[in-house]
Amino acid sequence: MNLKEKRKLIAKILKCGIDRVWIDPKRIKEVEEALTRRDIKRLIGSGVIKKIPKKGNSKKERRKRRGKGSIRGHHKDEAKKQWMKKIRALRRYLKYLRDKSMISKKSYKELYKKAKAGMFKSKSELKLYITHNEMWENNKNIKSEDKT
Repeated sequence: MNLKEKRKLIAKILKCGIDRVWIDPKRIKEVEEALTRRDIKRLIGSGVIKKIPKKGNSKKERRKRRGKGSIRGHHKDEAKKQWMKKIRALRRYLKYLRDKSMISKKSYKELYKKAKAGMFKSKSELKLYITHNEMWENNKNIKSEDKT
């Protein structure tokens, strides 16, 4: 087995690329004589073979120098995710109320548009609005009917 093949085997053992394998130039003969993985591991332990550290800057260093132009993603992504979570919950709740005939279809459309406009912060605020504006169909008591 030539030295090139040994380097590939050493790279696998060290879990790095072939270019990061360092072999002591004074003791190349020992490396050439090594036949098994155990022999190579013994040479690694004795310092004949080493893994060269990665070149370049660490993630921490890159983060320090990174300006606004190199930031990936949009700064509003998190806000959008929060909005999606909120609006989906509100729309789900409105559909539930409409399907159970707890609010009229006219009220549903009105509330849907207000939810889209960002009028309600949460489901509980939507319930308060419906109660305050007496939009419940047949004046049902929401606390006994609603379990969502």
